[in-house]
Amino acid sequence: MTQSTTTPSPVIPDDLAERLFDNQATVVVQPIADFRHCLYQSELELVQDVSDKRMLEFSTGRDCAHQALHKMGYETCPILKGEQREPIWPEGVVGSISHCRDLAGAVMADKARIRSVGFDIENLKQLNPDISRHVCTPEEKIWIKQLPVEQQNLGLLLIFSLKEAVFKCVYQATGQSLGFKQCRVVMDDQFDQANVTLAVTGNTALSSEVCVQHYLSNSHVYTCAYLHYLPAVG
Repeated sequence: MTQSTTTPSPVIPDDLAERLFDNQATVVVQPIADFRHCLYQSELELVQDVSDKRMLEFSTGRDCAHQALHKMGYETCPILKGEQREPIWPEGVVGSISHCRDLAGAVMADKARIRSVGFDIENLKQLNPDISRHVCTPEEKIWIKQLPVEQQNLGLLLIFSLKEAVFKCVYQATGQSLGFKQCRVVMDDQFDQANVTLAVTGNTALSSEVCVQHYLSNSHVYTCAYLHYLPAVG
């Protein structure tokens, strides 16, 4: 009898909204599949010439976004693209979409409560250590080298994923695209807590405003970054 070689479906935590956003956002994550039948025609037109792989990624992410809208009590609508290929969200919400090899997900929050949000999913995988030259600041490289050898790859993966989430969040709030060296992640050796400092032109206070969280499952890294509105002065 021939054994099945089907890859088991990943286990998706059902409490990501609580773990990452303290339930201040709606999170929908699902395995990548063909959801083009769920897309609006205007969304399909955005990817009419892409590869099959990209179509699956895109359609799954957009379906997650539609589900998140519905869960928040909004009517679903097309999620189109901006100048930097970022999703354009309906009035009243902010959001972020991410995908990895086998999962896609969307995060959405009430714009009256959260100013901007970024989300990233990564498979737990072995990275080429050389990418640290492009991704890491000198301080981050030192921190990674101080970790036990078997944890250094995870440290690098977490830094990469957190920066991806931060970049989405900052661009949504300011329109400014950051480079990897403009964001520094500071994390404890147990990978429990992280914070970031940013080099953002014209907004030196932004670093103290960005909240970051992460969650490690047995197969994926989930990271987020978000900005609250500053309290009024006076």
